[in-house]
Amino acid sequence: MVGRRVHLTRLGHNGRVQLPPEVLAGLGWKGGDYVKIEIDEQGRVEVTKVTTAGVVPPAADFRGGHFLDF
Repeated sequence: MVGRRVHLTRLGHNGRVQLPPEVLAGLGWKGGDYVKIEIDEQGRVEVTKVTTAGVVPPAADFRGGHFLDF
């Protein structure tokens, strides 16, 4: 990506965030991909696609909002 781009989206009533299609396309992400969510000391959130086989078990169900240490 070149420079910083800002996209606004609305937080759903159940706490879900839907990434805009142009963001997903730009990152090469698609539905069903696993992501790692990190929160730093200043409250910034970083979302990174998990691509390493074996980091997340294929049968894992994260709908419950589990916290993992990487």
